[in-house]
Amino acid sequence: MKLKELLAVSKFEEYNLGFGSFTKEEIEMDHKTFLDKEVTSIVPRPYTVRKFLNKKMYTTVLVDALVYLNGLNNIEAK
Repeated sequence: MKLKELLAVSKFEEYNLGFGSFTKEEIEMDHKTFLDKEVTSIVPRPYTVRKFLNKKMYTTVLVDALVYLNGLNNIEAK
């Protein structure tokens, strides 16, 4: 599966490509060279975020994806 195919079907908040976390829109606009790279592995990573609404704090769980691309050294993932 290529990165552009993954972006079309997945609903992660962010995608960590090993050199930074990006939203789907940021990858499609700023990192077009990686769209045709083959995805070798996807690791979902949940994390919590605190949000405030009407003076009450809520904790929500979001999930980003650590995406390994063929031919790219995922430094942060090692």
